[in-house]
Amino acid sequence: MADHTDATLVHLAHRDTAFVAVSRAPLAEIERFRQRMGWTFRWVSSDGTDFNRDFHVTFTADEMASGKADYNFGAKPHGAECPASAPSGRDDSGEVFHTYSTYRTRRGSDDAHLQPARPHSQGSR
Repeated sequence: MADHTDATLVHLAHRDTAFVAVSRAPLAEIERFRQRMGWTFRWVSSDGTDFNRDFHVTFTADEMASGKADYNFGAKPHGAECPASAPSGRDDSGEVFHTYSTYRTRRGSDDAHLQPARPHSQGSR
């Protein structure tokens, strides 16, 4: 997906929509990799935060061993790290809020069904 992200940014911008990737790696590692690949999209680090755990995409060894890891509303995760997309919106005051999440399943990603979470997402301007 990352190899194709930069080309979509102009289309998102025309709809007041932005894209940000989040990874657990330290920011310095992300930046080195992003620059080596020539990608320009915004990529931030959740290193040292609970972001991934809050979205139920990172699991402890105990959670995995006990079967208590909760991925995609109860599905058994296929590893200790699992991908997801979490479109968010921003209201007129600037507050950011979570709208919904999609999770990758064994059959592939549900990301193809993402719709930008903003008032004019259908090009109604």
